[in-house]
Amino acid sequence: MKLTGGKGLHVHVPLDPRYDWDQVKAFFQSLALQMVSQNPSKYTANTSKKLRKGKIFIDYLRNGYGATAIVPYSLRAKPLSAVALPIEWSELLRIKGPQEFTLKKALRKIKKRKVDPWKGMLKLHQKISILKPLAKNERAP
Repeated sequence: MKLTGGKGLHVHVPLDPRYDWDQVKAFFQSLALQMVSQNPSKYTANTSKKLRKGKIFIDYLRNGYGATAIVPYSLRAKPLSAVALPIEWSELLRIKGPQEFTLKKALRKIKKRKVDPWKGMLKLHQKISILKPLAKNERAP
């Protein structure tokens, strides 16, 4: 998980590269819509800012080819200059918001850490059992 340093929180799911962009986006769209249908007063997948007010926006569109996201440990180009900081799930309840860590505060937190919350993440290659893997010759290099 990563605080964006902006308005949100990104949940990163390291996947095995056996699926294409369209498969992954469709899977996470289904997941987002399921969350919305189970609790429409809490979640929305609608991109309209007017319709998102007071709800948690589940942005499955970040999973499309060419979509952008803030890089971990980078500063936001905003007056507050908060850091996009990876965190542990267990830290979430203690954090006031996605802009909590300015550069100075983020550096202090990183220095105190015993373990990087993303340690080993690049080695994870999780599979989604309901998706059909691409053939080896169709996968990205």
